[in-house]
Amino acid sequence: MKRIILTMILLGSIGWSQTFSVPSAVLKGIPFSIEWEGYSPQSSEIIQIYGVEGAPVTITPGAETVSVRKLDHAPIVIKSEQRVFTETTPAVIPGWLSLAPPLIAIVLALLTKEMLLSLFAGIWAGVTILASYNPIKGFYGALDTYVVESIANPGHATIILFSFGFGGLIGLIQRNGGLAGIVNVTSKYAKNRRRGMITTGLMGVFVFFDDYANSLLVGNMMRPFTDKLRISREKLSYIVDSTAAPMASVGIISTWIVFAMSLLDGALKEQGIHTNAYLYFLASIPFSFYAILALVFVFINAIQGRDFGPMWHAEVRAFHEGKLIRDG
Repeated sequence: MKRIILTMILLGSIGWSQTFSVPSAVLKGIPFSIEWEGYSPQSSEIIQIYGVEGAPVTITPGAETVSVRKLDHAPIVIKSEQRVFTETTPAVIPGWLSLAPPLIAIVLALLTKEMLLSLFAGIWAGVTILASYNPIKGFYGALDTYVVESIANPGHATIILFSFGFGGLIGLIQRNGGLAGIVNVTSKYAKNRRRGMITTGLMGVFVFFDDYANSLLVGNMMRPFTDKLRISREKLSYIVDSTAAPMASVGIISTWIVFAMSLLDGALKEQGIHTNAYLYFLASIPFSFYAILALVFVFINAIQGRDFGPMWHAEVRAFHEGKLIRDG
């Protein structure tokens, strides 16, 4: 008898094992997903979602997600005739407010030239919106949730450690005179500004295995060389930036490609296509228009030497006045 009762309890717990995930914040009128687990195709229980547009929305057995929209602040209730699975009230945020955090970060970066401070201010603004517009909660939430969790993320931590390690290695090379040696060698072949910019661009092309490594390595290695030729730091930054990510995204072997292949592999499996994601990536390279054009423009600019607007002023300042960095 005890075994029969225990079996019934276990079977009942399995039958009621549905778990639902509702976002804590949504944009007004913008579709979002509600996900769940444990709702099998054989289930005879009808589960419906209330508090969303077009409610009640019936969950289809066997599906794992449903897309809905929300226009008011009423709670979202997921229930059946037998019981309530979950009841929550997500923050409904006007769509235009989603532009505030990036705009704050960009404007502050332009005004203060402090990137880390500006990025944190953008995070703070976003979390403040999520925290019912409470700046105190937003500040502490930005610190203990988003910043800490972001740093603790294995992928992010790997990038940070890689950057620190690679930066330290470059510092050692510089102290040992390695950068000076590179300048001496390249100076034999690039004796004017045009060849200097072409050489810097080629260095960016050769270091294609990682965009972070490209920025750290090429930027630090070629800086003494471009300084010697009176090439502005703005132009050096442009060359490095326009070869680092573009080259990593179209190179046949790079850390960027590993990430792209993981996305492609997931998309192919969803479509029922079982093939090598790397082949699809290689086939997509001719359509990487930004990366290809960015690389082409670097060398066109280096060969022609034509600059416009702020870059022209920077190059004139560096060549005629010897000021590689603008005042302030």
